[in-house]
Amino acid sequence: YVINLGLQYDIEKAGINTTLLFNQIGRRILYVGNEDIPAIWENPRPILDFQIAKKLFKSQGEIRLSVSDLLNQRAYFYHDVDDNKKFNRNSDAIAIDRLYGSTFSLTFGYTFK
Repeated sequence: YVINLGLQYDIEKAGINTTLLFNQIGRRILYVGNEDIPAIWENPRPILDFQIAKKLFKSQGEIRLSVSDLLNQRAYFYHDVDDNKKFNRNSDAIAIDRLYGSTFSLTFGYTFK
């Protein structure tokens, strides 16, 4: 499954625009296994991104703050040892345990006319 949701709010008179995005992808295969080595699966994790922008200098400039992966959930890649088609921390073998972290960026743009 794939879940993509977006919410945008625009205050035109103030020159402010905000965006909130949510994404989640269901269990998917990372590496195909064989008879000797079982497949490695990626456990679903929610990702929430936020962005706010403000127009400046008679709308010729814009400052934008973006935050990616606000929830910062761990990513688990695992062997489905119990073959129940979902991640079980107690019985499945974790191949990769990764925390990607949140990303923050601040940008400024200006259009010359």
